[in-house]
Amino acid sequence: MALGAMASDMSNYTFAAAYNHTNFFEKFGFFESKLDTGSIYDVDPTGGYVQYQNRTVAEDMGLVAVQETQVYIGVDTEKKYDPGAYGRKSVRLQSWDAFNHGLFVANFTHLPKPTCGAWPAFWTFGWPWPDLGEFDIMENWNSRDFNRNTAMINGSQATCGIKATDMSSEIESYNCDAHAPGQYWYQGCSSNNYNDTAFGSREGGVYALEWTGGHAKVWSWSHADVPADLVEGRPSPRDWGTPSYAIVGCDMDKGWRDQRIVLNIGFCGVAGQDGTQPYTKNHWGQCAASTGYGSCTSYVANNPGDFANSYFLVKDIVVYRDASVDAGIVSENHYGHPTIPAPTSTALDPSGTARTIQAADSSGTSPRHASKVIFFIESIFTVFGIAFTSV
Repeated sequence: MALGAMASDMSNYTFAAAYNHTNFFEKFGFFESKLDTGSIYDVDPTGGYVQYQNRTVAEDMGLVAVQETQVYIGVDTEKKYDPGAYGRKSVRLQSWDAFNHGLFVANFTHLPKPTCGAWPAFWTFGWPWPDLGEFDIMENWNSRDFNRNTAMINGSQATCGIKATDMSSEIESYNCDAHAPGQYWYQGCSSNNYNDTAFGSREGGVYALEWTGGHAKVWSWSHADVPADLVEGRPSPRDWGTPSYAIVGCDMDKGWRDQRIVLNIGFCGVAGQDGTQPYTKNHWGQCAASTGYGSCTSYVANNPGDFANSYFLVKDIVVYRDASVDAGIVSENHYGHPTIPAPTSTALDPSGTARTIQAADSSGTSPRHASKVIFFIESIFTVFGIAFTSV
């Protein structure tokens, strides 16, 4: 099933951008791990057991590919690694385009199977982080078979939270402030969707994020349940029923801006492995029992074949904009930050290919994905603080 890419007059939404087999790897940059800087965040911003590859290496290894009309995004499923060194090779893709408001619809024909050690995610961010916010649309780690939605902001800029009456999933933390009192650092406003039939499906599914000046809402469906208006390219979110996740009634524009789309598959990391903080303490416990490995890194290093189903197949990602609102794509092809690696392939420069609707900030890059991050050693707090105060 291909979702429609043009909206009719029956919807306020009009087509803004599409990423599919014809342009995906030109529209997304490859975050590349740097192994020689001495910083954990230059290898992986989430502190994971992973090496993110550039486009050339990723294509040579078969980590990414165009398969007829689909885009394959996966990991190394052949090689064993040293548990004490750098981790399993994978990819982290982030859009060259950034957005202000919109309806983001991702059509997957395969989603990563929940697997011990793996941490797949489909999400967005703005830089500097968390000042420009983050939305986690599809994410979880290890063998958890449910979707975990999170959003995060700098609480000094806006006061935003989530309420059970606005959404169908089970709330875990209410305050979207990355440093909210009474919550773990970088926990944000999180919920668990135990009824997400698309999550981890070998047949994939469809995820949608609607982001306006007044709310952010997330829905997901199996392919059989996608609303007809969305299939026909005339999306009408007002008719989709209660979202699984929603932020309503706060000044969204102060919390979230210039969002880039990200797809990545990490391993272990500060959320997926056994940490010293209460929030991460038992994350590996169930996997230790089921795998027989006492640590996430040892398991990921020694069992490449267990990640054969840790991949995305993307049919397309379509972005719609509300024609009545003067906001949309913020086109920017400059990435740069002194402490965090960025896409390096000059072939990915999208100059002249994107529509520029607003001027963009020139400091854009890829931040650490810290929706669930609780730092597992005290020194990481220090390193992280230095990295972000130096911007």
